[in-house]
Order: sequence, then C-alpha cells, then structure tokens
Amino acid sequence: DLLDSAYYYYNNSLKNKPNSPNKPKILYAMGNYYLMLGDSARADSLFNYIYENYKYDKIVNEAAKKIGKPPI
Repeated sequence: DLLDSAYYYYNNSLKNKPNSPNKPKILYAMGNYYLMLGDSARADSLFNYIYENYKYDKIVNEAAKKIGKPPI
C-alpha cells in the first residue's frame, strides 16, 4: 500500500521482464503512480508512450483518457 514499494515492484518488473505481455499495464500503473506524486509531465509521458506503442492492448484507451486523446 506504500507508494515507494509500488514503484519498486513496477520498476523491478520492467527491468527483469522487459518483454512481458503485462508491460503496457505496468507502464499505466507507473503513470498513475506519478500522478499521485503530482508529476503530471512524467505521467503524461508514460501515457503517451502507451498510446503510441501499444495500440493492440486494451489499456491504450485508458491511457488515451488520461491524456485527452481519442480512443483507438
């Protein structure tokens, strides 16, 4: 339930399994983590990355909502 531990596990997962099928969801969770910290620039960067690179994943439309882009 602690933000720091969430960041640790998200980041660890991305490092250890960079080609995981869950990568877009992990990136989305990290974007929300940054939003909770008040770092909207970093969060928007992750949401844009998802939007541009993971169009096949359902999470893309959640990312689109966060950055005000049309759903795919």
